[in-house]
Amino acid sequence: MGETKSEYKQIFKATSLFGGVQVFKIMISLINSKIIAVFLGTEGLGVLGLYNSTVSMVKNISSFGISFGAIRDISNASESDDHHLFSKLVNIYKKWVWVTGVLGMLVMLSLSKYLSFWTFESYDYTFTFILLSVSLLFLSLTDGQSTILRCSRRLKELAVIGILGPVLGLLLSVPFYFFLGIKGIVPSLVSFSIISFIVAWFFARKVPVKKLSLTMKDSFFGGFSFAKIGLALTAGSLIASIIAYFLNLIIVNIGGEEELGLYKAGLSITNQYIGLVFTAMGVDFFPRLSGLSSDNKKVRSAVNYQSEITVLIVTPILVLLIISTPLAIRLFFTAEFLPAIIFIKWAALGAFFKAISWPIGYISLSKGDSKVYFYLESIYSNIAQFSLNLYFYYMWGLEGLGVSYLICFILYTIIVYKITNTRYSFSWSFEFKKIALIMFVLLLITFNVSYFMDTLSSYIWGALAFLVSAAYALFVLNKKLDIKSFIKRLLKKKKNKE
Repeated sequence: MGETKSEYKQIFKATSLFGGVQVFKIMISLINSKIIAVFLGTEGLGVLGLYNSTVSMVKNISSFGISFGAIRDISNASESDDHHLFSKLVNIYKKWVWVTGVLGMLVMLSLSKYLSFWTFESYDYTFTFILLSVSLLFLSLTDGQSTILRCSRRLKELAVIGILGPVLGLLLSVPFYFFLGIKGIVPSLVSFSIISFIVAWFFARKVPVKKLSLTMKDSFFGGFSFAKIGLALTAGSLIASIIAYFLNLIIVNIGGEEELGLYKAGLSITNQYIGLVFTAMGVDFFPRLSGLSSDNKKVRSAVNYQSEITVLIVTPILVLLIISTPLAIRLFFTAEFLPAIIFIKWAALGAFFKAISWPIGYISLSKGDSKVYFYLESIYSNIAQFSLNLYFYYMWGLEGLGVSYLICFILYTIIVYKITNTRYSFSWSFEFKKIALIMFVLLLITFNVSYFMDTLSSYIWGALAFLVSAAYALFVLNKKLDIKSFIKRLLKKKKNKE
């Protein structure tokens, strides 16, 4: 029982820490989105989306997925307190990061002319993509520094990076957008990537790593295990990036850059609301699960604990998202983006299934089972999702993309559960099933009243559903973590200081 409570506390601590960071990032994003909406409009947001998806596509091709591949090996070395092995792996990983980062930059430089034509049907943007190659290099190097901190479980430093990066990025981007408009997007992206690297490097250099003299042969074969796992990730990420790139082009050709801007705005708001949980999963849960990967029983327990905490935190947020979507759009963007409301409501339902499937999806990755991960993320997640996106977009436009988002994650949840159950003997606990059922019913009620009722009635019923979901979440969390006693101890400590 004590071990169980300790596990819950670890998960809740990481979620709370990065949840706080995410709330701060939402505030910064709110200001940034507002600036983009005012100075650039829906068209500018669409162009920004095209630039980001292109950089992401090339970066995923050239990185070989080594960051995810390295997390498993370096985290295990860190957990085992083998400092020599840890230092060796970190030294090897740093060299691979530089090589793949420079490779990505060179690929983008050589393809800049073609990327300009494929993206905008014009060669006028060739120099733009040449500049973005610099951004790609620094984004790759930033990933490398952050990965070292993640493997070392330097959660506080990662939290500080999560705050400093967006703040400095905002301060840099405002003058570009104000004076240059849409032409300021690229200088802003390049500046942000450089400042992000400097901040990440400043903290990562404090991780105690011995400098070892390694031959090129040692470095290549030593890092091959990173790439071996990472190749499956690269394939999945590559397909995802290519599909996202072509989906963006299809939306632009059918609905125009304005509709792409609406789609990107809807995704942005949805991700901002639920980002705190998924950030914590990537930073804390995956490295921790990698250390338990050889014991299926411990993996099953860890995933169930993570899933329970995730659903308890995410559901009230999603309920709030559905009932506050018009306000959120006006806060994050402008009234011009209000047509994205219907997409966000469907996406909120899909985000629930995303929340319960992600912890399970990490199992195959933590075990280094690249074939399973490749099948799930490449064959199903990307190709099936693209097909569904196309069909529903042609049928119902922007709302169809929201429906597709929901259906994709329902199907993904069923498939990933079936595979992990068969392959790793994973199963959901009765406690998780009960929590998930109660929370989903409340979320479904909120969606239906907001979709079919008038505005006032939907607000009343939605507010009631939010209060019930939040009260239930607090009740369960208190039972598992004894939050009430923690608050009492905190207040007592504060009183003694006075």
